[in-house]
Amino acid sequence: DPHATKFRTKPYAVYHASFDQVLLLDCDNVPLRDPTYLFESPAFATHSAIFWPDLWHPSHTIFSVQAQNLLWQYVDMPFWDVFEQESGQVLVDRRRAKDALHKLMAYTFGARQDGTLIESMEFLYGDKDLFRFAWRNTSTSYHYIQTPPAFAGMYSWHRWISFCGLAMLQHDMDGDHLFLHRNQVKLTASPSQVPLFTHVLRFTGHDPHLYRAECKGRQDGYLCWGFQWPWVPATLDTIDWSEDGGGRADRKHVNIHQAEAMAVRFAIEAGAILGEVDADVPLTPLPLWRNWGVDVIVCSAVLLLWCLWQHVAQCWTPQKKTLFRSMFMSRKKRKTSTLPGHEQH
Repeated sequence: DPHATKFRTKPYAVYHASFDQVLLLDCDNVPLRDPTYLFESPAFATHSAIFWPDLWHPSHTIFSVQAQNLLWQYVDMPFWDVFEQESGQVLVDRRRAKDALHKLMAYTFGARQDGTLIESMEFLYGDKDLFRFAWRNTSTSYHYIQTPPAFAGMYSWHRWISFCGLAMLQHDMDGDHLFLHRNQVKLTASPSQVPLFTHVLRFTGHDPHLYRAECKGRQDGYLCWGFQWPWVPATLDTIDWSEDGGGRADRKHVNIHQAEAMAVRFAIEAGAILGEVDADVPLTPLPLWRNWGVDVIVCSAVLLLWCLWQHVAQCWTPQKKTLFRSMFMSRKKRKTSTLPGHEQH
């Protein structure tokens, strides 16, 4: 189908798959362990699909899935206040979701195969929410993972942006790490690329409305993400870079570093096989002395401007007491009173 391009490829692939049960992963989504246990899980046995939450919800979103959106009238559904969907991973039982899959194709391609109102009116962004809307509109049951995504990224206490989140860390039904969606730093064929992630920033609050993600800015060429500090309850965990994962092989302590390193190695090997070697030099953090040097220069410039402003204020208003005068100018000696009865003896 020539219309099955860009975000439409994923719904199209699920709809036309030859398998009855399908686990669909984005190409930049790395399983942290064998995910096949999901097919035998009670959640999947009870429901026809398992979906995962995104970083956004109606009270805090960069998209338009909010109560006042005309989307709800278009899909003929009442508004419901839940996390938006992240479709970097979806698990579907096609046999029990036929109605939902037909609705998914209608949402994706439209009646005339030339685009949909959802896309043209920007009701939704790509395919990321189409699955849950199709399932809900057809009253098809699905399980929604309750643990919101964490961030995996780089942490350096001396940086302007101390934690730079570059990947989404998704969980399973028990809240254990399962998928590392490396969506802010893509795998390439460059033989010089290396694993990057050193820490995990995870939400520790109980009220989902306190979960507020935001873009922290660009650092070393990366677009960094994290939580709104200090309003979001969160904790920072160190990723174990040891070869044996610290001797812990259980599901709660999956070695994220080993999984990322393996994905990087496979990407390099694939590039060599295909003859597509990326010559771009990977971005690396600035050394400590250069970061401190930038900080010193900025602070010195601010101090110089402040002193200059105080000097100008003193020149224009010589009698006015300024902070600069009170700090650096000598005070006049107070005269002794000469009123009667106050003479010094």
